[in-house]
Amino acid sequence: MKKVVQSIHRAWSWFLDALFPPKCIICKQEGAWLCPQHRKFSPAPPNEASFEYLENIHAAVKYYDPTTEKLVELFKFRGFTQLADIMAEEIILRVGKDFFMNSILVPIPLHWTRKFWRGFNQADLIAQALQKRIPEAQIQHLLKRHKRTFQQAKLSREARLQNIRDAFSFSSPFGKSEGKSALGGQGDLNPSNSPFQGERNKNLPLFESERSSPQSRGPSPSLLKREGRYILIDDVVASGATLNAAAKVLKQCGVSRVDAVVFARGGK
Repeated sequence: MKKVVQSIHRAWSWFLDALFPPKCIICKQEGAWLCPQHRKFSPAPPNEASFEYLENIHAAVKYYDPTTEKLVELFKFRGFTQLADIMAEEIILRVGKDFFMNSILVPIPLHWTRKFWRGFNQADLIAQALQKRIPEAQIQHLLKRHKRTFQQAKLSREARLQNIRDAFSFSSPFGKSEGKSALGGQGDLNPSNSPFQGERNKNLPLFESERSSPQSRGPSPSLLKREGRYILIDDVVASGATLNAAAKVLKQCGVSRVDAVVFARGGK
């Protein structure tokens, strides 16, 4: 069913492009959403922040640039979902294709109310655009946003940390949410309750056998140690509080390393 929906969506996009040819979002020249003259992004500033749970945040371009700001606005708030392709291409160009080989892409989820209002999750679209160009990467929706938060960009650093507290939980690939939350939640990560026990999802990387007692409770350093690179995907990063909170949930489940990749960096 998912493939059928995707095929219908592609056919509809081709129809719209034929009926209304894409025009440069800056100069309105027909032929592409960004003409060659305006597809010149400023590189992202280097990451100068350190995080407790996140290894690094790799950004493709600088957010505070007129073209980038316009691109993000149209993509995120006005439904120009085709722009995800441009973002993915710039990410691969700046970060490198090899970084994503055999990786697990984990889109940062939206709260269901915001996704309903917007109609899509921008992080998921970027992940799909990346996977389309790098089939060796896999997409896994391992996180759930069960707390409705304010937009981080409008808050101070201290307010962002408080805003994102208790926002994410682990979402089982088998359809059952496990654990409580990040940054304050007490998750039940007993291996006997883990959604990874029993029949293994072949799309997930292998993990080491659990050494803790079956009756143990809470996260453990040896819990669900899995191979592979886990990469959080989002459109824009400022302080990194959201990505760090999401990384904590994955770390609680035994992931040894979590990186993040975004299209644009607004902060450090």
